[in-house]
Amino acid sequence: MTKRLLELHLVQAEKALDRSSDNNYSDRSKQGYHEKLNDLHEKIRSAFDELNETPKEKEVFELKRDTDFIFKSLEFLDSSTLNLIPFEIVECLKHALFDWVQPANYIIVTSLINDFRSFSYDPTIAFDEQLFQSLQHKYHVEFTKRLIQINFPRSLSRDYLACVVLYHELGHFVDLKNFITSALTENFYSWINLNPSFQKHVLPYFPFLNLKMIASPDARVKQITQFHFGEYFCDLFASQYVGNSLNSYLYFLTQGSGITSSTHPSTTNRVEIVNDFLSDRQNILLDFIKEGVFQITQNPLKIRYEPIKSKDFFNLLPIEIQNVPQLHGLFPFGWELWSGDRMAFEKSLNTQSPIPSEQLYTILNNLIEKTIGNFIVTQQWQQTIIPSSVAH
Repeated sequence: MTKRLLELHLVQAEKALDRSSDNNYSDRSKQGYHEKLNDLHEKIRSAFDELNETPKEKEVFELKRDTDFIFKSLEFLDSSTLNLIPFEIVECLKHALFDWVQPANYIIVTSLINDFRSFSYDPTIAFDEQLFQSLQHKYHVEFTKRLIQINFPRSLSRDYLACVVLYHELGHFVDLKNFITSALTENFYSWINLNPSFQKHVLPYFPFLNLKMIASPDARVKQITQFHFGEYFCDLFASQYVGNSLNSYLYFLTQGSGITSSTHPSTTNRVEIVNDFLSDRQNILLDFIKEGVFQITQNPLKIRYEPIKSKDFFNLLPIEIQNVPQLHGLFPFGWELWSGDRMAFEKSLNTQSPIPSEQLYTILNNLIEKTIGNFIVTQQWQQTIIPSSVAH
């Protein structure tokens, strides 16, 4: 029976691969990864055919685990096609990723979830190096790139305002890749005990802590502390690129919650520390995080976007972006236009009545998408045409 169940699992994986065979991806990396999944399935099927009628439980478990890897990869690849997630959004995230890791080794993919609150990062594939080594050793199939798996609400997949949250989720990958918040947590307790005068300024950000816990934290307390550092870091990471727009959206989604959970700080605390960062205000905990991040990565937390000054959107024209900081600056600019005075748009549309919100929403999303697309095309042209002309 166990072998038949494994066979069913393999047939289901084959059908899933067949359904995905016509996926249209925005880059060759995803296509290459997909082709390796086909190779892997064939090798697993061959290994299955060599099993005895009553295989060992370990053999069945390992083949199931390897087949699960195919399903998990397809879960994200199937939601990362051109018609589901705009390549423009992914390109912006890749530019942010380039600041922190070598992006050539990773593929940013999304899984679209039928829940409008489903923003999250899934680390199950990118950091399972033992699994990748096992696949290469057993089947001689090498996956040279790792998937950065981000869950995103299906209903918002083409929303250039909501996608500011993706920068936060990308921050979780950067955190785990560099062991940032685990190191911050390990250093936190010795730091706070050596500086008792800091406690009244820092402990409000960790309301689950008391003086006894600080003096002798157990494993559970350290885990909760690391979760909270993770959220603070990812908020700061995102705000480097999208300014206060994530803050505003987060505050609305959580209704400005002052509640602290075991995994997340209160929204009010998260908003406060980001505001202090963006305003360059004194904050002892923020200074601790910034100094720690730099020591760990040799890369500072700093403002990495350039505010947009153009009035082209008011004339319903895409903006001519000059550099990557301006590219990131499109997102806070879009939020600024959505939240601000709409009379300039009404003037360009030659209407005396207020512009319908759904029309403005469509205009902003289309203009941001076209602006990013034009920048990408210009960059690609400069990287190919100009160097070849210089060579001649």
